[in-house]
Amino acid sequence: MEEVAALTDPAVITKFTAAADIVNRALEKVVAACVESASIYDICVLGDQYIVEELKKCYNKKNISKNIAMPTCISVNNVVCHFSPLKTEAPILLKNNDVVKIEMGAHIDGFPAMVAHTIIVGNEVAAGRKANVIAAAHNALEVAIRTIRPGNSNVQVTHAVNDVVKEFKCNVVEGMLSHKIERNNLTSNKSILLCSNPSQIKAHEEAKFEEHEIYNVDVLVTTGDGKVKTASDFKTNIFRKSNQNYMLKIKASRALYSQVSKEFGTMAFSLRSFDDEKIARLGLTECLKTNVLLPYEVLVDKENEIVAQFATTILLMPSGTIKLTHGPSLANIKPDVSLSEKYQKIVEAPLRPKKSK
Repeated sequence: MEEVAALTDPAVITKFTAAADIVNRALEKVVAACVESASIYDICVLGDQYIVEELKKCYNKKNISKNIAMPTCISVNNVVCHFSPLKTEAPILLKNNDVVKIEMGAHIDGFPAMVAHTIIVGNEVAAGRKANVIAAAHNALEVAIRTIRPGNSNVQVTHAVNDVVKEFKCNVVEGMLSHKIERNNLTSNKSILLCSNPSQIKAHEEAKFEEHEIYNVDVLVTTGDGKVKTASDFKTNIFRKSNQNYMLKIKASRALYSQVSKEFGTMAFSLRSFDDEKIARLGLTECLKTNVLLPYEVLVDKENEIVAQFATTILLMPSGTIKLTHGPSLANIKPDVSLSEKYQKIVEAPLRPKKSK
């Protein structure tokens, strides 16, 4: 299997690590830019441009593809994910005490590193519902990546995440998936479902984790009931290629698809990347209708709810788990709920246990 062979090659791990280092630094830049009155569009451009410029500095002696794997997204308060506006859209500015979810990713030679992180604008000490939902998502991610280990199953992770989130009196965002990833493939055949419905959990295909696998672990938690919907007020601007083949009939569609294939391959891209957004959207209609491109829709919860998100890319190695991406400290988050002793022990456990002498 290609993915098993890949992680036995030190050069592949180096590419993952290099992509992750760039993403981690980009996240720091974006976190610093999330201040009161900052434009979400400007912040997204900042994140994307930083990744692109840093990628230019590495692996230049070989013909290796490298680009954004997930465009910068800034989703605020009850907006769940994938909000990444265009220049032509009405500007939206951040406000003090907004809960901001940042998502981004990069790849080198088809090996992607992804991250998501949640902050509060103003960086003031946060308590109550905001602190609880952020702590719930963060602790659930830490428990998840320690439960994802060879021999365990995806269902075990689903249940563990649910347990942690419930301790903070929150709910998982129903139906969201974390995927095993492979080279040039963000959504491979194994996945972990965020779900609290027993029948839906049972219906999801159970799979065991194996050594040398790679996962993008993505945890989204809400103060609401977990049921979210596609936003009616925001356009979808992020897409990726599918495995579907179709002979496109419209010239604009063929031009768009050709550019996507050349520049982004199978990774996610934003319409911001095109010189003429209107022409790009013109070609988009047929591509979506024929399923050769798939949308990352903007999802929203009810207006008074708050959503938090944390994500990381992990490598399951013989010596333990390597956590590639991460955000800054959450020292200003002060939840009024404490994690149970059972899960606190899991969170504190090292990802790569020391070998006994």
